[in-house]
This record gives sequence, structure tokens and C-alpha cells, in this order.
Amino acid sequence: LASDRFAFVIARRNSWATTRRRVAVTCVLHGRSLRQASRELGISLHAVRRHVEAVEAMVVAFREAGAEARSAVEAALAEGERP
Repeated sequence: LASDRFAFVIARRNSWATTRRRVAVTCVLHGRSLRQASRELGISLHAVRRHVEAVEAMVVAFREAGAEARSAVEAALAEGERP
């Protein structure tokens, strides 16, 4: 429940297309395998994999953007502390 992926899906799922949202909820929130999700959702394994990979790419991009923002803030604070 405390994972970045879980929190990201909870926060962003309503902005995604229906299929991506259903795949993300099934795989990330409910913990189903790609094959289980494919059967439950009635879509191909390839489609499920593609959506899961897209969600993971968004999580990574979000994580990296946060790291860059934190670094920028820390650099600005460090410059402000200099005499």
C-alpha cells in the first residue's frame, strides 16, 4: 500500500483512458498477474503488458521529476546560505 506505484495509480487513475485505468487497478491495486488481468478484463496479454509498461514509465518519470525538483530546491537553499 505504501509503494510509489500504488500511490501513483490511486492519484492518477481517473485521468487515464478506461482500458489503462482498468489494467492499472487490476494489476497494481489488486495485485493480479498480467495473465490474470488479461483473462479478467477480456483483453490480450500484449495489451495488458503495454498498459502496465506505460504506467511504470509514468511512475519513473514522476519519480525522476521529483528528484530533480528536490535537487533544485536544495541547490537554491545552499546558495542562499552562503555569505
